[in-house]
Amino acid sequence: MVAPTCRLVAVIALAASSVPAWADSARSEQLGREAEALASSGDYPGAAARYRDAYREFPRPDLMCNVGVAYYKAKDLPRAHRYLDQCVTSRGSLDKDFIANVRMVLTAVEQKLSTGDYKPLNFIIQPQSATTTFASGDHDEPLVGSRQVWVPFGSYRVTIHAEGYVDRVLEITATNRDRDEHSVKLEPITAAKPTPDPDRPRPVPDMPPPPPARERSLVAPIIASAATGVLGGIAVGFYFAARSSAADANDEQVARADYAVHADDARSRQRISWGFGAVAGAAAITATILWVRAMRKPAPVEVSATRTSAGILLIGRW
Repeated sequence: MVAPTCRLVAVIALAASSVPAWADSARSEQLGREAEALASSGDYPGAAARYRDAYREFPRPDLMCNVGVAYYKAKDLPRAHRYLDQCVTSRGSLDKDFIANVRMVLTAVEQKLSTGDYKPLNFIIQPQSATTTFASGDHDEPLVGSRQVWVPFGSYRVTIHAEGYVDRVLEITATNRDRDEHSVKLEPITAAKPTPDPDRPRPVPDMPPPPPARERSLVAPIIASAATGVLGGIAVGFYFAARSSAADANDEQVARADYAVHADDARSRQRISWGFGAVAGAAAITATILWVRAMRKPAPVEVSATRTSAGILLIGRW
């Protein structure tokens, strides 16, 4: 034990001499000097607390190393291991010889812990930004990310927390020196479904889309058009036949008896022509109506709904 103690004195001296003088860390430097004074008087727990305060004011790696050294001198091995390990992990720009001395002290701490009533806990946490907090015990500051710590034999309640994730609580019992590994992957917080309000009117369900409009048949207007043409042709034929009979009746060489026959024939054919012409005109009107209806698109139908009723709006000419 003599060699590690000597090295500890060297570590404290080296850490104190390697404190850079940053202009914006005056409060941290003042707390560091107070910690050195407490360590010189033998109050190592008080010195560790002051170094922690100084680190919170300005997070310099050497202050974290001094926290671990002070706890080692105070024989608080679990905390000494934690802060010395953090010092080595986040050493930043510290001197290599200084880090080598800290590693030697860390090895000595681990040897003592492995033969005492302590248990190593290895936390593998996702996400890495999560914090692990002990409800009681030596570790009174949250651990960040995946870490290994030692705890005295006993029972512990540990909460793992990260913003945007569901907290995980572990109940840990330490009764032996075997290493325990706790792999925890936090679940993201899902948005809670809103609770339905019974007093709020229910929204009107979406109306189904209207069926596609059926194409109008062209058979009727085609038949009406054909009938118009046929009837019109018959009417024209009888018209010219009546003209021919009238011309025969007016011929000077036709006898009077033949004149009466030709005149009656002309009048009869003219009446028939008028009849077929009238029917052809009616067929033409019918065909026109049927063609207009067949070619015109169906009027659009719009459905508008409110919370309490629904209305149908028909747009078009009828």
